[in-house]
Amino acid sequence: MSKISLEVPDIYSLSDAAKEIGVHFTTIYRWVRWSLDLEGDRLKPPVDIRPFHIGDQLYLSVEDVKALKAKGKNSNDNGKPE
Repeated sequence: MSKISLEVPDIYSLSDAAKEIGVHFTTIYRWVRWSLDLEGDRLKPPVDIRPFHIGDQLYLSVEDVKALKAKGKNSNDNGKPE
């Protein structure tokens, strides 16, 4: 059986993105739900993000993670953007 491999740009799984940004996985998941305009409990992300699927997994681009991380550095003590 042959294997197929794909080259993809630098991306983060939601759990890896959460670790990189320094937030809980649930926070990232709620941001993604907001961005995808899904029903249910949602939390608006501090910057616009464009999550995408590969198979049944969700990912964020390096650019989105960098933007979220940078925005976090400019937040006040309670974690909300200024």
